[in-house]
This record gives sequence, C-alpha cells and structure tokens, in this order.
Amino acid sequence: MNGWQRLWVVVSVIIGLLLMVVGERLVPSNESIALKFDKPLAEERQYLAEIKKKRFNTDAFSQDFFGGSALKDTEARILDLETRHKSELDSLWTDQLKIRGVIIGVWFGLCLGLYAIGATVGWVYRGFRPKAA
Repeated sequence: MNGWQRLWVVVSVIIGLLLMVVGERLVPSNESIALKFDKPLAEERQYLAEIKKKRFNTDAFSQDFFGGSALKDTEARILDLETRHKSELDSLWTDQLKIRGVIIGVWFGLCLGLYAIGATVGWVYRGFRPKAA
C-alpha cells in the first residue's frame, strides 16, 4: 500500500467510528421506547381515574350525558398507546437491524466515493507529470 491508500484507510476508519457514534443515537432501544410512551400513558391513566372518580360523585344524568364519551375516548386513547407501544417493542430488533444496515451502507458508500475521488485526482495528477524520456 502506498501512502495515499494508507491515508484512505485511516480516514475510512475515522469516518466509520464517527458514523457508529452518531448512528447509535438513532437506533431505538427499550429505554427510548419506554420514554416515548410512559409519560403519555401515565397521564391518560390519571385522567381516566379522575373521570371515574367524578362519575361516581355526580347524578345519573350527568354520568350519561357528560361522562360517557370522555370515559370511552380516554380508554380508547390508552388502548391505542398500549397497542403502539407493544408494536414498537415487537419490531425493535428489526428496526435496530435496519438502521445499523443503513449506517454500514452509508459508511461503505463514503469509503468507495473517497477512494474514487482519490484515484481520479491521482490519475489527473499523473497526466500532468512530465514523462521520463
């Protein structure tokens, strides 16, 4: 390997390390999914508890007229959040693999592009050098 190829290897390794560090922040984890869903679920469950508490403290007309739709809507939102949470947990491994595959593909493409640029510049440079007679 000549000096330029060694430089290409070093730069490729540095680019790979940078992509790994930055890319790992994009890869979902159990913790990131929990952060995404825990707070909204807790808020909806607290709201549901407040609705249920108020329903028992009011008359039958108010329960039917005001409380029914809010109760059903809140239960539907909780069910939707729980379903989405389970779905994201079920597809976690596949999503992690896809993102890491994209990171590797980007790194490989950058390395090939960098090598092609270096080879092209070298080819042009050699064309301008005087030929030994």
